[in-house]
Amino acid sequence: MKKLLVFVLIVTLCVATLAFTACEEAVFTAKDMMVFCNDSITTDPLQSMFNIDIDADLYSVAFHNVPGDKVTIDFTQHEKCKVTKRIENNTLYIEQTSQPLTVYVGGTLCLVVGIPESWVGYNLVADISVGTLCIENSKASNIDVEISTGGAVITAENANNVTLESDTGAISFTGKAKVLEADVDTGAVKLSGQADKVIAHTDTGAIKVDMLATNLELSSNTGSIVFTVGNNKSIKVQNDTGSVRGTIDGVKSQYTIVVDVDTGSCNVQDQMGIGTNYMKIDVDTGSVKITFKQ
Repeated sequence: MKKLLVFVLIVTLCVATLAFTACEEAVFTAKDMMVFCNDSITTDPLQSMFNIDIDADLYSVAFHNVPGDKVTIDFTQHEKCKVTKRIENNTLYIEQTSQPLTVYVGGTLCLVVGIPESWVGYNLVADISVGTLCIENSKASNIDVEISTGGAVITAENANNVTLESDTGAISFTGKAKVLEADVDTGAVKLSGQADKVIAHTDTGAIKVDMLATNLELSSNTGSIVFTVGNNKSIKVQNDTGSVRGTIDGVKSQYTIVVDVDTGSCNVQDQMGIGTNYMKIDVDTGSVKITFKQ
């Protein structure tokens, strides 16, 4: 991913209205972004489904579903920025590039991609250098997101694999996935919905999970972890510095529990469960409170 201009382009996020704070969702929807778009590109009618791959270095990006058989690309025109498309190997590539040292402080730069609502099971890849990302009601089978600076809000209907990465910026996901992975260096992670396996990590930032998940793995170097889950088969939580709060819709006696808290309180102890469920809590410094609802 292009990182050459990040130290300059970060100014854009500071002045634009599309900010995404550590804890609050402030990423605009596709409808909101369309207000800033004054140019467009449209593909020819596509008789078959294509994968979508977007690479943007200075624009906030949104995906939404549209009627018809064409992919629509609406964007904010800027004399030092360029938006192009090409189709290759059954993939539609959309690229937004900027001239060196381009800084835009006059408003918000946006790029909105409309995907035919009949498409189901395609792959969606988004690589964003500086800017926020919104993916609305995606029908993609696989979603791969990588952001250098900016937040992301994703909703997915029924994905197989979802991978979300951000260097600086919060990530929010709502929906269904078989495997959901979120990794943020600086920023919060918020996940809700349903998945077979959930893996979430932050270096610095809070994690909040409210999901039906068979297997759950949460870890943070610095930040609180809060989770509300069903009767999971496996729960693993690791936190270097920060509190852990968990609510489990299950029976405590069904869980084998392993607890390691160096400094801080914990309301559960090691135990051998009578069922096959497993929970491991590992905290260096911080309090732990786990509540079983049954």
